[in-house]
Amino acid sequence: MARGAHWRPARYFHPVAAGVLGAVHRGVGAVQQAGQRTVHLRFDGLKDVEPVPRGRPCASVIESDVPVVVQHTRLDSRQAEFALLSTLAIAGDA
Repeated sequence: MARGAHWRPARYFHPVAAGVLGAVHRGVGAVQQAGQRTVHLRFDGLKDVEPVPRGRPCASVIESDVPVVVQHTRLDSRQAEFALLSTLAIAGDA
């Protein structure tokens, strides 16, 4: 039987102010997941966290207590011609 995972997604946003370098981190909260299962999580649908700023570059980091496979998909709907980007990450030795 596969062990469940406790993982936490975090978002990093590019600062808007001119001349400011670095990123602003916003934690999303812990997620508990049973082993060998999928979770479909939309960052724009999370409760009790600040909303994703529209039109601002951002990155995501997933931290977990056990190795997990993460597929991150982003739909860019800013214009009529939609763009879909999907990335797959598999845990490895750090």
